[in-house]
Amino acid sequence: MRPIALGGMLVWVGLLVAACSGGSAVVFGSDAGADAANPPDCPTAFPTLGTRCASEGLRCSYGCNGGAQCDTGAWATTPMGPPCATDSGANDGSRRLADGAIVCGTESECASATGGSFLSCSPGGRVTGCGICFAPQNPCSTDSECLTLDGAAPPKPMVCGPGGPCVCPAGGKSGSCIPACVSANDCGPNLACAAGHCVAKPCTTNGECSNTSTGDYACGASHTCGPKACASDADCGGHYCVDKLCYPQAGICVPPAA
Repeated sequence: MRPIALGGMLVWVGLLVAACSGGSAVVFGSDAGADAANPPDCPTAFPTLGTRCASEGLRCSYGCNGGAQCDTGAWATTPMGPPCATDSGANDGSRRLADGAIVCGTESECASATGGSFLSCSPGGRVTGCGICFAPQNPCSTDSECLTLDGAAPPKPMVCGPGGPCVCPAGGKSGSCIPACVSANDCGPNLACAAGHCVAKPCTTNGECSNTSTGDYACGASHTCGPKACASDADCGGHYCVDKLCYPQAGICVPPAA
C-alpha cells in the first residue's frame, strides 16, 4: 500500500503501532515523571519489539526499566536498568512496585495477588495480545505468490514470510511477501538463512547460541537456538524467569489487550 502523502504515511504507521501494542494507553510498572518527559511522537504504550515506526532515531522511556528506539523503521526495545524498588507496604504477599504494579514470574502470581485470573504475566509489563488486527500488505500463502508484485518482478527476490501475531488473514492468506534473506546477516540474532527464509539457527551446544540485550538463548531439544527455558530467576544468569523463559526484564501483571 503506497501512501499518497507524507502526512498520510505517518498516520498509517501510527495506527499500525497502536494495533500491535494492543491499543492500550496504560503502562504498568512505569514512572510517571519519566514517561511525561518523552518526545510527543513516542507511543503511549511500550511498543512491541520489531513493529514499525516512523521517526528514525526516536528514543522513548517507559518507567524505570524499559526503553525503546526507532531503528531502521522498527522498534528496538531494551531494558534501562533494574526493576523499580518494591513497595514494602504490600500486605497481600505479592511483589508490588511503588506505583502498585505487581512483579511476577508466573500467571498464578497475578491471579493470587488480585483474586482473579484476568491478568497475565508479561516481560517488562508489555500489554499482550493485539486488541485489533491488520491485513498484510502483500498477502500470500506460498513463495510462488511473491514472484511478481503488481504484475512486475520485484527489484529483489521475495518470499512469503509470517504475517505476525496481529495480522488478520486476507482472503485466507495470513503471510506477507518480504525480501528474501541472502545470509544470516540479513536475519536477527540466533537465526540462520535457509532458502531465502530466516529460520532458527541449528546448534549442538548452548555456546553456539548468543545472548543479547533482548533475551537469553540456548540450544533446545530440536537442536536449534531459542529462548532459554527456566524454572526460576537463578537459571537466567542475572535476568528474569517469566512464564518459564528467560528475559532481561522482570514480569509485570498486565490486563488483556483492549
